[in-house]
Amino acid sequence: MRLASAPLPPLLEASLGSLQPLQWQLGGHGSQERERALAYLRHHHYLGCNRPVGTHLLYLVRDAQERDLAVHLVGAAAWQCAPRDRYIGWSGAERAAGLSRIGNHSRFLILPWVRVPHLASYLLGGLARRLAADWPAQHGWGLELLETFVETGRFKGVAYQAANWQPVGLTTGRTRQEKEHRLQAPRKSVWVYPLSQGFRQGLGARGNGGGAP
Repeated sequence: MRLASAPLPPLLEASLGSLQPLQWQLGGHGSQERERALAYLRHHHYLGCNRPVGTHLLYLVRDAQERDLAVHLVGAAAWQCAPRDRYIGWSGAERAAGLSRIGNHSRFLILPWVRVPHLASYLLGGLARRLAADWPAQHGWGLELLETFVETGRFKGVAYQAANWQPVGLTTGRTRQEKEHRLQAPRKSVWVYPLSQGFRQGLGARGNGGGAP
């Protein structure tokens, strides 16, 4: 699907209530929804998007008139993230055992022609509710925690804050290949969202996490 050369749709300015009920469509392999969602990410998200591999869910969100509004991509958690791991309070062995129960919100895109107040935080709340049912149905186990990384030079995480996600620290800005401790990548703020009150137990953590809700 080639969106780059196509003209953008008309500006969509509306109240959130006027778009209801929203439709959350799972982008299953081979579906038109998946191809359209991935094309939006490639052309309109600042990080782009290769075809996601591994365990993930892709959503295309539409309004009641079947106009595309937004895309979510949730995949496997980062292997190591010191602020997140301190927050959970787990050891390296506990992390290895429990990591599959964390979902990484790696892409979130509201389409650039959509101007709807409070839509971003509303969609983040909806994502948490959808994943509680869709992740076990699609993959056979549940999630206990969501994480995301917000590039500090570009964004402040306002929508995540409004949706009750919690900031737990900053990445170092170093990559795995970096040997001399110089910044090699933009620093990002780490945000998390527990999906259950007993998420630490669900993740197998025996230590005391910091910043517990």
